[in-house]
Amino acid sequence: MPYTIARHDFVETDPSIEDRLDLLNFASYLIARWRIIAIACVVALSVAGVGSLLIPKKFTSTASLLIEPPAGNDPRGATAISPVYVESLKTYERFALSDTLFSQALNQLGLREAYSGSSMESLKKKVLRVTKPRDMKILEIDVTLPNPVKAQALARFMAEKTVELSGSLDRQSQSDLTDAARKQLETARTRMEKVDKTQNDFLATDPVEPLEAEIKNSTEQKLRLQNELTEARIDLADYEARIRSASGPDGDPRDLSRMREQLAASKARTAQIEAADRELGQSLAVKAVVLEKRKHRREVLGQERQSARAQYELATNRFNDTIASAAFRSERLEIIDPGTVPERPSSPNLPLNLVIAFLAAVLGSLAYLALGFGLSRLRTLEAQRS
Repeated sequence: MPYTIARHDFVETDPSIEDRLDLLNFASYLIARWRIIAIACVVALSVAGVGSLLIPKKFTSTASLLIEPPAGNDPRGATAISPVYVESLKTYERFALSDTLFSQALNQLGLREAYSGSSMESLKKKVLRVTKPRDMKILEIDVTLPNPVKAQALARFMAEKTVELSGSLDRQSQSDLTDAARKQLETARTRMEKVDKTQNDFLATDPVEPLEAEIKNSTEQKLRLQNELTEARIDLADYEARIRSASGPDGDPRDLSRMREQLAASKARTAQIEAADRELGQSLAVKAVVLEKRKHRREVLGQERQSARAQYELATNRFNDTIASAAFRSERLEIIDPGTVPERPSSPNLPLNLVIAFLAAVLGSLAYLALGFGLSRLRTLEAQRS
């Protein structure tokens, strides 16, 4: 029985065509199994969302310090701003990372009891982070705590104490003069504020202008009363004269009785006006004394206020001169932002966690499907070879 020999023609295929076919097959493989990707994304987003909501929130407050180089009008005090000099400012990070300062802050803010189970070193690594951005003269102190108020307070405390620690190195020779000038300035400010408050309180409780207006009105009223009293006395004298003339044998008893009634009424009115005049005079005398005292007190307070302001300006100029003379010695740290109470938690970052979970789910499912696709292709090739 004759056998027919089969001929196999081997045709070389373009590798680029095979790659495109593999990509198309892999795309079809992914489309057919899109539910795996969707389920993975839903599960990852759910886990990330629930986990972010369950994780305790932490808030980060940042205090910023400016590292000022020696400056001033003296060119010898100027420091060349070079990359090497800016990089050397990283030494100020050690001030803010001082264990002594951090321990003081924990005791000051009552955080030692709240984290009694953690050592100070481990707690500092979790809570405190100090950085100096590259090529910048800024020192940033980041504090992360569950309580936003405590975080801001700790950041501000560390910033203030860092400034104090840095300044103490230069205050070895300038401390006495600077402290004396500062004390004088604070004393002058306190005196000025106290005098201002005393004067404002006096003007609010014991004003002069309303009392002057009252005295003026009372004086006018007294003049009117004196005019009325003069008229009443004239009327009284007239009634007395008419009664004397009508008391003769030819007088009418009825007219005499009527005039006597009018005389009694005139006497009563005169006595009433005299009493009102005396009372008003006494009131005017008292108000005049009070007015003189208020004017004298206002004048004294005005002079004292001018003296306090002059003392404050003198103390301010002296303090500025002292600080300016100390500015040539070394760098100075100044707080440009004491930090604010954070309103949004720094962690967990829900949107970021969701994005990371979504990307991880997509990449993980794609890797899983790619592995499955590769295994299926291997099985197919092995089946074809066998």
